[in-house]
Amino acid sequence: MTEQILYSPLLQQYSDRYPHGISTRVHGDMRDSRRRSEFADRLGLAGGKLRKPQQIHGVRVIGIFDKSEYQIPHADGLASRQLPIGIITADCAPVLALDPEYGVIGAAHMGWKGTLFGIGTNLVRAMVRLGARPEQIRIVIGPRICVSCYDVPDDRARMFRDRFGAGVEVVQDFNGTPHIDLGRAIVAQMIDAGIIQDHIDCMSQCTACNPDRFFSYRKDDNCLYGEIAGMIGVAGS
Repeated sequence: MTEQILYSPLLQQYSDRYPHGISTRVHGDMRDSRRRSEFADRLGLAGGKLRKPQQIHGVRVIGIFDKSEYQIPHADGLASRQLPIGIITADCAPVLALDPEYGVIGAAHMGWKGTLFGIGTNLVRAMVRLGARPEQIRIVIGPRICVSCYDVPDDRARMFRDRFGAGVEVVQDFNGTPHIDLGRAIVAQMIDAGIIQDHIDCMSQCTACNPDRFFSYRKDDNCLYGEIAGMIGVAGS
């Protein structure tokens, strides 16, 4: 199953110090804490120390430390210098972050609400509070629903147009129906937060187009539904 793990070339060059990875369907439903721990161990992280927030589709990102609780309440992003961290998603984007020079890691669950209201900016700010520099942070945007699959109501499309402006082309029209390019919106937000564009890896895989490989909130029925995980940590922690 190791070959089914997704890695980012942007972060792989630092994998000896900062292991990372994103699971696929073959690794099981990452809502299960046992499966999360097993997957973390497979990445070379200490599964027993892994911290995951109780995600609520919000914008809160918090810094965690050695004595932080195992389940971090009411947040959708974490930043750390010590503990391995992870988030779970299905159609939303798992976002991993690393400042390799100053040793700060981050992870965020970015769906439409979090992206619209600025969780990407909050992730960068939380990492800066722990000593990171925006120009040194690398960002990986994992598998998520693609623009062709992500049709949305008119009011949601309008909010995204107002938030990102017409020039970014976050909202696209497909046969009279608005669709949102979530990946493009996240990239735009990260650049606005001070991230260098060459330091952003926006993966191309769509969870809805590939339900045999990923879990999908829109495509799966209740008996098949699960979530994937994105994780990053510090080697030996």
